[in-house]
Amino acid sequence: MMSVQNMLIQNVNEKILILPAFPSGWTVDYKLHAFDNTTVRVVSDKTGISTMDIFPASRMKDVILPDLQK
Repeated sequence: MMSVQNMLIQNVNEKILILPAFPSGWTVDYKLHAFDNTTVRVVSDKTGISTMDIFPASRMKDVILPDLQK
């Protein structure tokens, strides 16, 4: 389970990496907890991220999105 979670979200220092190691051709819908009482919900398919909710919204500045153009 931890391996899949690390494919979906990683915390590096104060940053939140979204889908850092998840295959871009796969579809995913998840809600996970990140560092500093942050909740992240992401819906992604082959075309990119369609939904992303970060709570609290003040943590949005710490989010790093993937380059899905590969």
